[in-house]
Amino acid sequence: MTIHPYKIYQSSDGDWIVFDGTEKNFFSTEEEAQDMASKLTFATQAQTSATSLSDVSDKLADLYSVYFDRGYNSGGSNPITNDDVASLGITAAQLGDMMTLAQQFANFLGNSAVTTGDYDATLNAIRTDI
Repeated sequence: MTIHPYKIYQSSDGDWIVFDGTEKNFFSTEEEAQDMASKLTFATQAQTSATSLSDVSDKLADLYSVYFDRGYNSGGSNPITNDDVASLGITAAQLGDMMTLAQQFANFLGNSAVTTGDYDATLNAIRTDI
């Protein structure tokens, strides 16, 4: 039996109930109740993932804007250099690659043409979690 964050129980009259925290959904069989709980779990995880992607999109858009507004880009009025980011273990070019990724992610979400690239390598070059 799959474990769900939703309460599944049998009522005194034999119906199966899935409680989602707000309302009760009634089913004739335990299998139907388990199936409903699985669907609710899946949909909740999809909502959580969509929210996470939206948060990342907003943060990347802000970083991209600041990068160019402050002239941090190569050729800008105040470019970030390798010396500026050496203590972080990254290069200015890697940071620039991250801004390219941000731009392409915005293009993808905005239904604009996306330039393909090894963006996973870009992430791996500057990430700090591993």
